[in-house]
Amino acid sequence: MATKKIITLVAILTGMLSLPVLGWMITFQPMYSDTRFPPVDQFHAGCMQDAQVTFDGKETNISKIHLELQYVPDDVEISRILGVDQVIANYRIEYDRVIFDIDNPKLNGTTPLFHLSFQSKKNITASDIVIATGSYFVSNGKITYLQSDFPLQFATVPECDPDIIPPSVNVIFPQDPTAPATLDQYFVFEVKDADKWVDKNSIKITLNDKTYTAADTNNIKRKGNYITFYPQDRLPVNKKINLQVSISDLQSYGGANTTEKMFSFKTASGLKLLDDIDPMTLRMFARDAAKITGTPDECSVLQNFYSRSDASFQSALMPIINKMSCTLQLSATSTGDDSLFNEPHAAAPTTNRSLTFVSVFAALGRILFGISLILKLHYLVSYRKHKKLANMYKNGA
Repeated sequence: MATKKIITLVAILTGMLSLPVLGWMITFQPMYSDTRFPPVDQFHAGCMQDAQVTFDGKETNISKIHLELQYVPDDVEISRILGVDQVIANYRIEYDRVIFDIDNPKLNGTTPLFHLSFQSKKNITASDIVIATGSYFVSNGKITYLQSDFPLQFATVPECDPDIIPPSVNVIFPQDPTAPATLDQYFVFEVKDADKWVDKNSIKITLNDKTYTAADTNNIKRKGNYITFYPQDRLPVNKKINLQVSISDLQSYGGANTTEKMFSFKTASGLKLLDDIDPMTLRMFARDAAKITGTPDECSVLQNFYSRSDASFQSALMPIINKMSCTLQLSATSTGDDSLFNEPHAAAPTTNRSLTFVSVFAALGRILFGISLILKLHYLVSYRKHKKLANMYKNGA
């Protein structure tokens, strides 16, 4: 996440004779935030900061470095000190300074000495870290004293630990993405975000160059960690389809983190049945089937079917009877009721015309009744199939 922006400050080096000693630098190198989170040329007030202290010089015959890094305790708090591989430093923290002793450092041009982590107070704008009097290095038996002031600038930012991890998205239904997808297939995805959570308005799903957004509420349903996608059109027969999901989190400072993931499926081969009913209508029928109940006459017919059937068919018929809220009234010997299907065989001559008139409408009513019952049974079968498929991903999640 962090990128380096070097601030090089030449330390004032004074020898035993108080003469300038050229060719040496102590560098305080801030590790500023990445460019997503401005400002990138200042420390962020109230946040954890990182910096690296380096030693620059041509002379390699240095046997000891002693640094006293002084700071203002009311402004900053030292949190962590890390050494580097080529330099072994001993340090101790006192009230307003950190004291380093480095013996026989392996120096080669610009050499990192240690990493420093510190946290500033909130609303701070400026402070200083000083290489205090008493700092020195030893070269060829001679002591050279060091002193320098590193001014630090701070800016107020919306948050110290912005979310930089995008959400994750995985397909969980169909459970086997390699299996042929049915022509009215729907898809269920699990989405997760560790920090700011997912922006529900950012959801985009592209299927074969057709893009659906969160505004397409008939096609994209979200519940908790799950997104269900219902394609508007039937899938093509025996084709490879690509489905791309794009989703972002709610990170505002620095911009949202976005995930785009592609999923591929192979559709089933075979006839394209019921082409005159689009998938959305078929799914609507399946949902409405959950509300279907039987009328007394329908329950009577189902009871008739049940009593005339063998045990295996009765087992298959019982869930439908229960779903239609029908109560069976079975006797030890059931002959069934044929009155709904049989017309009277005779009528009095004086009422024959009237009864014939009633009989025509009764027959028409029974036909409509039969159609209504068949449709209900068809919807119930579709509903059970739809519910079984929907439960597959719930139980497997």
